[in-house]
Amino acid sequence: MRKKVLWLVFIVALVCLPLAAPGIEGRWGQDLGFHLMRIEGIAEGLENGVFPVKMQGLWMEGYGYPVSVYYGDFLLYIPALLRLCGVPVVAAYKIFVALVNLGTGLLALYSFRKIFGDDRVALVCAAAYLTAGYRLLNLYVRAAAGEYCAMMFLPLLAAAVWEIYRGKPAGIRERFSMATLLALALSGLIGTHLLTTEMAGVVLLIVGLIFWKRTFSREVFPTLALACGETALLNLYFLVPFLDYYLHVPVYLNRVMEGVKQIQEDGASLFQLLAFWASPFQRGDASTHLIATPGPLLLAVPVVGLILLFRRKLTRQTLLFWLGSLGLLLVSTCYFPWDFLAESSRVGQFLAQVQFPWRYVGPAALFLTLTLGSLFTRELPAERERTGRRLIGAEETQTGKTRRRSRSLRRLLRVAALLCVLQSLLFAGQYVRGYEPVFYSRRQDLDTCDMGMIEYLRYPTEREELTGEPAGDGMERIEIRSRRGTETVLLCTAGDQGGTVEAPVLNYPGYHVVDEEGNEYNIRDGENNVICFDLPAGFSGEITIRFTEPWYWRAGECLSLATLVVIAVGAVVMRRGRQS
Repeated sequence: MRKKVLWLVFIVALVCLPLAAPGIEGRWGQDLGFHLMRIEGIAEGLENGVFPVKMQGLWMEGYGYPVSVYYGDFLLYIPALLRLCGVPVVAAYKIFVALVNLGTGLLALYSFRKIFGDDRVALVCAAAYLTAGYRLLNLYVRAAAGEYCAMMFLPLLAAAVWEIYRGKPAGIRERFSMATLLALALSGLIGTHLLTTEMAGVVLLIVGLIFWKRTFSREVFPTLALACGETALLNLYFLVPFLDYYLHVPVYLNRVMEGVKQIQEDGASLFQLLAFWASPFQRGDASTHLIATPGPLLLAVPVVGLILLFRRKLTRQTLLFWLGSLGLLLVSTCYFPWDFLAESSRVGQFLAQVQFPWRYVGPAALFLTLTLGSLFTRELPAERERTGRRLIGAEETQTGKTRRRSRSLRRLLRVAALLCVLQSLLFAGQYVRGYEPVFYSRRQDLDTCDMGMIEYLRYPTEREELTGEPAGDGMERIEIRSRRGTETVLLCTAGDQGGTVEAPVLNYPGYHVVDEEGNEYNIRDGENNVICFDLPAGFSGEITIRFTEPWYWRAGECLSLATLVVIAVGAVVMRRGRQS
């Protein structure tokens, strides 16, 4: 196994080749500025002694943005800590991308080994998943940090579902282990990218319905229920703030989800799925000109599957993986009736929140990899038969058929590995020829208003009218004394009749306004949704505006931490029980 890990590290190094180029892609990196700001916002919060960081005060020159409430970011604490250690912005991000590649490779190797039971097949499948064209596109062109982080956990999710549904008799310890594996995989998705979580949930629901007898059996249903409970408890740290804001705070995200989204025209065309040879940097609207291909190796899988289907040589397992991959590829295209579904039902409207159909190429890449591994396992019985004969010391020689199948498997694995290497080199060459680098090194280099589609901004708010200065009525003096993260200190002097202050901070729940004596003032929405409060006649002194998490947010965080500790202790106890 150690040798396989070394080969995996070699593949990871090939995938990381674009990181060796000077700077980082800036012109075509659709989400780069947004995610770099997320990292800087976390770093600033940690710098000011806040953990976990929920409200990021750095955005919009101090007005604040609750991006960490709506968008899972537990992995982004890695580059944020690097920033606190003095690592430049782009360098910290590059190190993070390299670590994500390594983590994806290791989790994929572990997961595919669990599914297919063979180190060689697991290694090639991990390499195929690592070098999938769409994943490389997310890493280096789209800079879609949430999505490529979520793709790290998809193989683990597949391994967990496989373990639960495969029908092997399991005791209490095994059920706990399987449920925990599923809960950890789902927690990884929730903590990185909710849209990928939605897509994975749709696939899991379909799998559960297809195998409904197995789903509601005594062996499976309790394990699934335990996994759901563990997942809920592990993610209270994120779900409690998210649901609190989603249900009670009017933001642009709510308006988007209420409307009917027409996304069909943004689906991938057949050319976009097939053109692994084309440059990933395409002219025009990125959403409609994206080269969202799985890559040459994974594209060959449906063709091989079709040939074997006609020859009636597909196993039931391979057929299911093959059909799943074809279904997901179809859903990712502009040929799937997305608009009709969105207009005809609430379910279709919910599914259309994925924004771009080609996002389904990510789950499709997983199913294509599973199909690839299943095709390889057709050759494994011969290998195992040979190994078994050696173990028992039998004097029988291999049959000609066994030797041919053994050689065939080795050739197939080598060809697949070679295609993975070529895909990595092809993409790296295209990247270096087409990218336009940026060299961000300091916080000041970033645009604090790079908010993507402003989903989490208070509705309605006109960003252009946010001046960054306090305003008021009946006030003799208002000026900013200091800004530090989510804390703003104002020097205020009210008139003889009292006055009203509008602070340069957006009014999100959790902010408090207090004076030097600890007196708290009621907050309301001012013009353009800024924090507004009244001061009594003759008031003169400092006013501090500070964001503080509600007690029930903290309770959710404590419960999540306690659940993680219980799971860790349970895992240690079970391992010692097995050893004894």
